[in-house]
Amino acid sequence: MLQRMDISQKAPIPPQNQVVSYILLQQARAGISLSGFIEELKRRNVFKVSIAYVVAAWLIIQVSTNLEEALALPEWFDAMVVALVGLGFPVALVLSWALEITPDGVKLEKNVDRSKSVTGPTGQKINYIIIGVLVLALGFFIWERQTGRVPTIETASTGDKVSIAVLPFVNMSSDPEQEFFSDGITEEILNVLARYDALKVTSRTSAFAFKNKDISIPAIAQALNVSHVVEGSVRRAGNQVRITAQLIDVSDDSHLWSETYDRELSDIFAIQSEISQQVASSLSASLGLNTNSNTATGRQEYDLDAYDGYLRAKRLINLRGNDRLDEAIGYLHKAVMLEPEFSDAWAAMAMANVIRGYAETDDQWRVNGWAAAKTALTQDPQNPVAFASLGQVRIQKGDLIGAHQWLEQGIVHAGNESTPQFWMGILYSVSGDQKKALDQLFQALETDPAAPNVHRWVATVANFLGDYELMKKHAQLAIDYGQPGIVYTLINAHISLGDLDTARALLANVPPELPENTFLSTDFNEHEFYTAYLAEPPDVETMRGLIREQVDTYMSIRNWEPIEGLDLTEMLAERIRTEGIDPTDNQILFFTSPESRAFRQRPEFRMAVDQQRLVEFWKLYGWPDVCRPVGDNDFECD
Repeated sequence: MLQRMDISQKAPIPPQNQVVSYILLQQARAGISLSGFIEELKRRNVFKVSIAYVVAAWLIIQVSTNLEEALALPEWFDAMVVALVGLGFPVALVLSWALEITPDGVKLEKNVDRSKSVTGPTGQKINYIIIGVLVLALGFFIWERQTGRVPTIETASTGDKVSIAVLPFVNMSSDPEQEFFSDGITEEILNVLARYDALKVTSRTSAFAFKNKDISIPAIAQALNVSHVVEGSVRRAGNQVRITAQLIDVSDDSHLWSETYDRELSDIFAIQSEISQQVASSLSASLGLNTNSNTATGRQEYDLDAYDGYLRAKRLINLRGNDRLDEAIGYLHKAVMLEPEFSDAWAAMAMANVIRGYAETDDQWRVNGWAAAKTALTQDPQNPVAFASLGQVRIQKGDLIGAHQWLEQGIVHAGNESTPQFWMGILYSVSGDQKKALDQLFQALETDPAAPNVHRWVATVANFLGDYELMKKHAQLAIDYGQPGIVYTLINAHISLGDLDTARALLANVPPELPENTFLSTDFNEHEFYTAYLAEPPDVETMRGLIREQVDTYMSIRNWEPIEGLDLTEMLAERIRTEGIDPTDNQILFFTSPESRAFRQRPEFRMAVDQQRLVEFWKLYGWPDVCRPVGDNDFECD
């Protein structure tokens, strides 16, 4: 869009010497001196017409600029208005010199009897016109400053911060294996921008959810709640790299800044920092941000092989799955051997291990994750992923109070990292407070709106709360953003809503190569269960056999729905009596549903609460809706 400038700066105006030559020629013919000529200009109101024209022209240009945006007119519209206004200026000067408005109409000045001239009253009228136009211009100026020309996307407002997403840079290299390298460029630019206090940067997981998808920039921006987008491409050949980056204001799809960098690969960290600073500076110039008094600093440079391994591992961790996590841990082990002080690699190793250990009885995953997280914190005492990993280990060990303390520290230092808030939501769900869990998960989605694992957990908690519409919505979002295994959660939601036909259609279209559902991480065969459930008539015997083997899993997915011939409450109580509570199974997290009321009155429920130290946790962080304290050391539940 055009900037607010003086008219002479906005469009070329025909040379004024032609107008001056014309008027001087008339002066010479009339034999008027220079001082007399100036007086004649005043008499003919040429100066007043000029002033009125300039003020009116400025007002017209401002209105045209706003009309172009409001009515989505072509970009050349306001430029055309400026050009026409510029061309009209010399015409107005000539006409004001040559013509005079009389009671009998407009006449040539030379044909008007000087004794009957009304240029004086006409000049007074022009004064009124100038005053009126000035008032209008001042009013428009005040209105524009108060309303502000800011990004118009409804979800882009983040207080005093400007929201921005860094989309995955396109790999233009001939080798597809270099995809991880272009992803790394994106991630490091994102990390540097996240250090600017004036920016709210969408997390990596959400930005990468749109990788290789044919979706327009405005649509991505709307999904991510951002007003600005950084995109680009990377071409790597040998030791040379070319990076192209551009900053887009999505409110009008305009490019605020773009640049191409040709560098030696050894300068890659300097390039990342340079691009990030250019983006921040461009935002500062266009939106008046304070990006000078921030904490942004260049990142530490690492061995390129270690850096490559870290980038490959990050990609695998985000995909989840045990095989991918094992491969990621291998890459990270090599990375920290090459760069022992690579704190982000240590934190990623911690995260991979604790996710790998989720619902596993082998404690070695948690031991490894704990050690890696502690190492990361010795190098970077504010690493949010390391804090979150320590918290997740404590969840898996049944130490919910310790988990809360570690996750709190992770949230304090989170920046644009959603993992601490996400895992705090899991912690509250495990403790039985599903409403607080949902609140934490929604806060994680503010930073990471396209994170499939967070949407998956929102669907899970919504199931515990009996909100099946919310469950259906977020199960579908988890699938859309890269978790196809959550289709069984979506099937479950349609069953709970009574839409069995849609549930059957979804089940019929489940591909045989569907990735594992890493949420359950058990031997419970969901496909077999839902096939039996949706059969006509239902295959109750098959369902009973599956439920006998995994009663707690069944109750977590179908929310204690009764099955003919099975006493679910007694089955779960028997399991607790004989096997106790394994903290990694988190059986307690589904006890808050109305259907589990009978179980909450059993002594086995108190055994589970005592073993998980839930009363201590509830005293510190709040009681779930169905339970309350009785005296100092007792409790009761509905």
